[in-house]
Amino acid sequence: MAKTIENKAFQALSSLLFPGIQEAHIPTAQGLNDWGPSIVDRILGNVAYTGDYLYGKRYRPDITSPRLVPNQGEVEQFFIESHHPAIISREDWEAVQAIRRNRTHPVRGLSFRDIQTEEMNKTDEAIKSRLVCGHCGHTAHSHPVMRSKKSDQPHGYWKCNGTLARNPNSRCHLPAFRKELMEHAVMIVFQQMKHQRNWQDSWHSYFEACKQYGQDTHNAMQHLLGQRTSLYHTINSLVSTEENESIQFVDRIEALTEKVLQINAEIDQLDHVKKTTADNRDRLKHFPTLLKTLQPFEPETERIPFRRDIFESAVQSIHMMSKGKILVDFIFDHCETVAIKGYLPHRLLMRSQ
Repeated sequence: MAKTIENKAFQALSSLLFPGIQEAHIPTAQGLNDWGPSIVDRILGNVAYTGDYLYGKRYRPDITSPRLVPNQGEVEQFFIESHHPAIISREDWEAVQAIRRNRTHPVRGLSFRDIQTEEMNKTDEAIKSRLVCGHCGHTAHSHPVMRSKKSDQPHGYWKCNGTLARNPNSRCHLPAFRKELMEHAVMIVFQQMKHQRNWQDSWHSYFEACKQYGQDTHNAMQHLLGQRTSLYHTINSLVSTEENESIQFVDRIEALTEKVLQINAEIDQLDHVKKTTADNRDRLKHFPTLLKTLQPFEPETERIPFRRDIFESAVQSIHMMSKGKILVDFIFDHCETVAIKGYLPHRLLMRSQ
């Protein structure tokens, strides 16, 4: 019944937007005569009518693949303003997008990315950057599904990029993981760690090692900077001499310059390691305090909002395993495994804040 009302509403909308288009038998871009809900919705959401152009909305997962798939952040996109003459103003287009985003129930043809809130997108980005297939080692991509049979709410899945391989022999067959259940499983891990406390020794050892490693890296950089300064003085003294056109002089200058370049590369590498270590230490020091603020819940009957602050402070990677299990690997020397397939979606009610 809801679907019939939805289709009639879009038919009425298409008649208002394109008066006489059905009677004139003007086909769509795909050659269809029916200007249905999905076609109208794609028109309403197409930024090209404002004169701007988004390059990279789809991409080929494999260079030999004949099909294009939606770009969920796997490759870089380019947004070009004033690419061509506009049909509508940007203000009118933004107003339409606000109406589309504020719809209570998603409609057929509305993309999953449009339905997601800003917080959901940030959560997806945090998880995606750490998600690894435990079978083939590939990263994962977001696979949107509009709605399930038991719910009108949209949901999505994480799928291994190895499942897109063209060659069947090298294709990964790991099943997809539902996003909300994976987030729920990570929260279960955090609740277990909050009560068990068997990770504190590893956390403390890693935290102290980060301090010492940062100091050692700083000392090594100072030593290299001293070597580079000495080489600069040597080069300057050679250049200031009168006999600076001989073959031996040129060879020696080239050798000294090559050493300076090598030292510069080592300094850049140590500086990157130093910044990464400091960043890990700064994030990790808040993990125990954040873990204490986690509200208790019953894993088999209820869910709580995903705590992205706890997740980003300590989680190194998530490995998708067989039989619906995930392995959560932390920055410090600790990992946890939890199964998520046993939790049915309709049993997991979100606990109110």
